[in-house]
Amino acid sequence: MARHLRGHSQRLLNHAGFQEEQTGAFGPEAYMRGGTLRGRTTRFGSGGFEPTVTHALSLAGVVDLHRGWELHLSNDAVSEFLGGSPAEVPDHYREASPAQKHITAMQKLVHGTRDDSVPYEISKNYAEQKKAAGEKLELITLPDTGHFETMDPKSNVWSKVQDAIVALTRR
Repeated sequence: MARHLRGHSQRLLNHAGFQEEQTGAFGPEAYMRGGTLRGRTTRFGSGGFEPTVTHALSLAGVVDLHRGWELHLSNDAVSEFLGGSPAEVPDHYREASPAQKHITAMQKLVHGTRDDSVPYEISKNYAEQKKAAGEKLELITLPDTGHFETMDPKSNVWSKVQDAIVALTRR
């Protein structure tokens, strides 16, 4: 699925005229793992808060790693990825969680209200907190949409994901 999404995203970016000097991160784990646009790659773990990244797109992402840990998402994937709980490795959570970082990139979060893998409330609460802190962010809410529909180019909501990608390239 990730390779399929990456191919569609790259074609869309090429069609949108994305400039090589623009840098961004996109995808379900853009913040945690970094992303690639037009040959530019952010470092592992830097993602949307790397200073050179100007745009970030999260597709149903776990943008608050503490909350992801509390909910034991995907059989404790957050704990496994970061090497323990927030009490065991607090520095890992502080460094990796977008909720704990000031992000200068323009952020767009796309999230479905019927996501049973990463609850919508994670993006909703994150967006409210980040906007209150003055960060540039837009939450694109997709009613009655599950987790994987936001990443499937064949889904009925894919055009909204495309619109979000194109909008980021126009800023």
